[in-house]
Amino acid sequence: MLRNWAEPLKRYEMKKITADLPALLAAATLLFSGAPALAQSGGKTIDGEKLFQLYNSTTTPLGYRRHLERVFDKGRGRIAWSTPTKSGALLPAKTGGTVRRSDGAAVSVPPGALPRDLVVTISSPADGSPAEEAAKQAKRAAAGLTSASDPVQFGPQGAVLSSGATVVLPYSLMTVWRDGLNERGLKIYGWNRAASNWDALNSSVDFLNHAVLAAVSSFTVCQVFGAPRSSTSTASEFLTKKSGGKLVRADNASVLVPPGALPADLVVTISTPAVRGAFEEAVRARRLDAANLAAVSAGAVFGPESAPLSVPVTVVLPYDPKQVQAAGLSEMNLQIHRWNRDKQVWQWLPSTVDPANHVVSSQLSQFSFCQVLGRRPRAPNSR
Repeated sequence: MLRNWAEPLKRYEMKKITADLPALLAAATLLFSGAPALAQSGGKTIDGEKLFQLYNSTTTPLGYRRHLERVFDKGRGRIAWSTPTKSGALLPAKTGGTVRRSDGAAVSVPPGALPRDLVVTISSPADGSPAEEAAKQAKRAAAGLTSASDPVQFGPQGAVLSSGATVVLPYSLMTVWRDGLNERGLKIYGWNRAASNWDALNSSVDFLNHAVLAAVSSFTVCQVFGAPRSSTSTASEFLTKKSGGKLVRADNASVLVPPGALPADLVVTISTPAVRGAFEEAVRARRLDAANLAAVSAGAVFGPESAPLSVPVTVVLPYDPKQVQAAGLSEMNLQIHRWNRDKQVWQWLPSTVDPANHVVSSQLSQFSFCQVLGRRPRAPNSR
C-alpha cells in the first residue's frame, strides 16, 4: 500500500526505502492524488539522501518539489539522517539549523543565511578529476601542510551563504602527536575550486573535544591542516594575498600581514639569520659599536626577503631582559632595527615596547633581518 511507502519518510531518522527514481517521483505525486497503491519498484534501493538530492536539484520540476515538501512533513527541519560517513537535514532558509555527523563533524547555519530551503549535507567528498586531485596535493605540499583530519564535503557544493555558517571538524590527536604538529596552529582550509587553492579559514581550536571551528561563506570540501611544531629557529605559513594572516614562531617572534600586502600567495617565514660571511658579520658588529648600540635579541629574518610589500606588516620580536639589565640599557627605549644589506647600515624603526611580555613591535615595509637593539649609556669622560 502507498501508506507503507510514505510512513518511513515521516520518521525523523531516514531509513532506506525500496524504489527507483521514477517511481519515487511518481510516489510523491500519487501520495496527494488519492492513489490507493504504489507501483512496485523492481527491488532497487534508494536512501533518504537520494530523496533530498532530488529535492535540491534544479532540474526537478517545481510541481514535484512541492509534493516532496509535503512528503517531508509539515514540521520541516526535523527530518534528518546520520551515518558514520553521511549526514543531512532539510533546513528552512528562515530559521537555519544545525546538521551533525556521528563523528562530530557539524555545520550550523544561522537564520536567513541559505538562499532557499535546502538539504544541507556532510559527507565524504567524491574524488574530483585527476588534475584537481593533483592540484590539491601540490598546493598542500607547497604550503608545508600536514592533514590532521579526513576531508569533509559540506553541501550542496557551491551553495553561497548570505551570512557565515560555522563548520566543525574533528581532528586526530594521534596524528597531531605522531607528525609533531602544532596543535594550537591547526586550521580548517576550504578548497577553492575556482582558484584551485586551499583557502585558510578563520579558525579556533577546541582542545577539549579535539575539534576545529571555522566560519564559511559557501559550502565546499574542508579539511584540518597543521604544520610541524616550529622550533625556536624557524616558522612558516602559507598566506594568501587576499586574506593575509599571522605567523608566530615558538619564541613569540611574529609577523602580522594585512590583506593585500603580499604581491602574491606566499609562504611567509621567520628564521634565524644565516651567516652571510665573515666580512658582513664584521661590518654589522662595527656598525653597532659605532652607533653605541647593543643587541638584546637573537633577531630574525622575516621572509621571503625579495618579496615587495604593498603596505607595511607588523613584526614582533622578543628580547632578553637579563641582557638589557647586564648592558645597562633602558628597557622602554629599546627599538627594532632593520639591517639594510644594500647600504650596510642598521636602520631604526619606530617601535613599541611591551615590558610585561618582553617583546617589541614595529612596522616593516620590506621583509628583512631585524633585531632588538638598545643604546648604551655614554661612559663619562675620564681625566
